[in-house]
Parts: sequence; structure tokens; C-alpha cells
Amino acid sequence: MIMTQENNEAPVDALHARINQLEQEKNELQGLLERNKARDAKGNFLHLLSHELRSPLASVNSALELLKEDEVGPLNTNQGEFLEVAINNTRRMIKLIETLFDIARFENGQLRLEKQPVNLKSLLENVLNAGVRADFETKKIDLTLEVPSDLVVEADSRRLYQILDNLLSNACQHTPYQGQVTVKAAHQRNKIEVSILDGRSALNEQTMAYLTARTFRLEEFMTRELNYSGLTLTITSCLLALHRSRLRAENRQDGGAVFSFELSTPNSKAPIFRLGKAV
Repeated sequence: MIMTQENNEAPVDALHARINQLEQEKNELQGLLERNKARDAKGNFLHLLSHELRSPLASVNSALELLKEDEVGPLNTNQGEFLEVAINNTRRMIKLIETLFDIARFENGQLRLEKQPVNLKSLLENVLNAGVRADFETKKIDLTLEVPSDLVVEADSRRLYQILDNLLSNACQHTPYQGQVTVKAAHQRNKIEVSILDGRSALNEQTMAYLTARTFRLEEFMTRELNYSGLTLTITSCLLALHRSRLRAENRQDGGAVFSFELSTPNSKAPIFRLGKAV
């Protein structure tokens, strides 16, 4: 059998193609390893940062609370007002650090849920009574709840509390003085849809683009929203992702914005979580 030059070149071309393919796969694998290493480094940094800051701030907060209770002597009116500002900002910093800690745990795959049936209206009232309602009253914002008392969702009660607290605080922060905020919840097919309508001017394009994306990219959002509000929306999105849900947002035609998400209903007759206890 006589081998032509064309026949001799065919195996060589195939070998070159295979070598190029392997080189491309090697580069892709190296890129993946580098991204994973950077992600782990960031997660470890956030964990270390939150751990090192939490203890000192907790001590500061305890000392301020002792001053508030007149444990070291009475305070005059001005001193009491300054002390209240210090306590509120210390609590805000502690909450921010806890958020950083949760983001680090999420990135490292260490954030886990303990789902159970949760009465939505009861948990929402718990969030409001813990201090959020006072924030609305300070700004004289009209807060309306349109949530049936018998709605039950399948969720991690502690994390759902965090989600509602973040979204309500965000709505209060961005709604003007004497504005209006409405919380709605209703059955949508086999899920419960929760919506929070606020009175802000409008959502910015960057936040809208991220929240309406088809895929969840924590890294992208972290680089876009480097502020306290952005961090709370980040961890809210993380927690909803663990619940197999997604935070959606849109600007309303009549003004303001609406944040919404869906949660599954219970598939079992487990005890229902209501205000910190099972009933």
C-alpha cells in the first residue's frame, strides 16, 4: 500500500489538534484553581475579620448598656441622647459583622438551614416588635401588613427572620419621612409569595441588573454594592438561594419599588414555629 503525503499529514494534524485541546483544558483548569484559591482566601479573610471584631464590639456594647441602665451613675438628658446614638451605631456595626461572617460561611459552603413549618405572620410580628416597628414610627412611615394569619411556609425560622428584618430595614431606610410601606403575602400556585412595597424614588440600574439576572453571582454583587445596604441585600440573596428562592425587585409605576420572593409550603405535619416556640 502506497502512503501519500496527504495521508501522512492527517495523523499529524489530528495530534496537533489534540495537543491544542489539552493545552486549552489545562489553562481552564489552572484558571478554575486560581479562582477557587482566591474565593477561599476571601472567605478566610472575612471569617477572620468578623471573628476579630465581634468580641471587642460586644464588650463595647455591654459597657454602653450598663451606662444606659445607670449602673455607674445617672446621666443628664444630653448624655443620654449621645449614649443612645452610640448604642444604635454599635448594634449596627455588630449586625454588619454578623453579615460578613454569614457571607464568608456561605462562600465556604458552611451555611446550613434547619427547615421547619413557620407561621409567616407570627414571625413577621416578631421582627417588627424587636425594634423595626420603632424605626418606622420614628420616620412616621405608614406600615401596612396584608398577611393572612394562617400562612405557613417551609423555612429556617432564624434565617427567615434575618431575611424579613433585612428587607424591612432596607424599606424603612429608603422610604422618605411620612411615606408608606406595605408587606403582602399570598398563595401563588404551590408557593407563598412575599412582597415588600416601599416608597423610595427608584432602584438604581446596577442593583436592578443584578437582582434580575438569571444566575446568582455573589462575587459580582459584592463588587457592585460595597456599602451596608448592599451587604444586607447580598446576605438576603444568599439565604434565599439556600431556600431555593430568589430575591426579585422592580420599580413600581406609581412610585417606589417592590422586593419579592417565594417560599415553599410545608410537606409534613411538623410543629409550627410561632414566636420562638413550637405549637
